[in-house]
Amino acid sequence: MKKHTIRALMRRMPVIFAIGSFVVAVQAAPVTPPSRPLGSDQVQVGAGLNPDEVKRHERAYKHSRLEKKDYTRDDTLDARPDHEEPGPDKSKGQAPKSK
Repeated sequence: MKKHTIRALMRRMPVIFAIGSFVVAVQAAPVTPPSRPLGSDQVQVGAGLNPDEVKRHERAYKHSRLEKKDYTRDDTLDARPDHEEPGPDKSKGQAPKSK
């Protein structure tokens, strides 16, 4: 008799799993959030600093030389004092100046 009930249960197992997954899917319906309180659209959310701290932070880390910095220029050229900026080739088509 035990073999008969186990076989019947094994045959019905896919149906049991299908019904179980359907029940779980129905319970996981989208949840609507609660309504927002009055005046919440007028609140300005900050990143945790008050306005005075934000101004102090901007003053402390503002670097005037970085405003007009050329980001395409190679910074390693500044480290070598013997290196000159590549410019137009002056030797082509020009005669040396004589006094």
